[in-house]
Amino acid sequence: MAWISTCVSSDAAGARTDPPPEAYSNGPCRESLRRRGIRHTIPEKTDSQAARLRKGSRGGRPPGFDGERYKKRNTIERAINEELSARSRREQWSGVVGDAVGRRLRDSERRPEIRWAVSSPTATVRHGTEGDELVRPVLLVDVDGPLNPYAAKPHRRPEGYQTHRLLTPRWEAAERRRLTEWGLPNKPVKPLRVWLNPDHGPALEALPFDLVWATTWEEEANAFVAPVLGLPELPFVPWSSPRPEPGDGVFWKTPEIVAWAKGRAFAWIDDEITEADRTWVKNHHDGPALLHRVDPRRGLTSDDFAALRAWANRSAGARER
Repeated sequence: MAWISTCVSSDAAGARTDPPPEAYSNGPCRESLRRRGIRHTIPEKTDSQAARLRKGSRGGRPPGFDGERYKKRNTIERAINEELSARSRREQWSGVVGDAVGRRLRDSERRPEIRWAVSSPTATVRHGTEGDELVRPVLLVDVDGPLNPYAAKPHRRPEGYQTHRLLTPRWEAAERRRLTEWGLPNKPVKPLRVWLNPDHGPALEALPFDLVWATTWEEEANAFVAPVLGLPELPFVPWSSPRPEPGDGVFWKTPEIVAWAKGRAFAWIDDEITEADRTWVKNHHDGPALLHRVDPRRGLTSDDFAALRAWANRSAGARER
């Protein structure tokens, strides 16, 4: 893991000053770190603490511990885990969505920064063109249905997915209101069960789109879903309150998305898209658009990725002519 050395700070003499990615609280480990000039903060394990206390005055002083400094260790460990998992993801998806996934993952392995340390959101999405440069289309991503196949059989998790129990602020507030209405204000709120496939993150990033959340999770998708998928913080479509009622069977999201897009080419993946929505977009949106329904019993599949890539390629070819 030699590249990790580029992710941590050092003093003027070049000695590393951030906590090492792995260390134990025993005396030999601490002494070895001191000899190398590596500052550290390691919580003392209970068995080590008991052994020190048994020795009385011979056990020495308790080691110092800085909780805020210790938090940095988690960031480094997550970067190591990402590098280890990147290779397996690249091998698994290279035959499904093309070599672009492999190139993207290889690039991420060489990056000196740690992506979880980036706190600022993705730059504002541009619309139209800038000079002679063509702007990529937007891919508007819903969570429940495409990424979380909630309609699958409750006790048969789809292959490749992992179960997560998430207690988002919106979910907790909604459930708390419901329990209060039922006369159970003190009953604990159960977390929301979500199925997510960690391979969908790199597959989405490899597509020729700018990714944007189009989900009722809104900014919570960045806090709860993006880290699981390995996605960066993404822009999101903010929904109006109260929700619009377009009528004629048109999904309430449809006019909101068209207003947000402002004529820019977009593809939209959702499980509630119908022909009524496609007709509405055709009559109200000036640019190219693909409304792609995803089966909420299966979530995104290789066929869905292929359809998105093919549409993006056709759209780019039409704009170049």
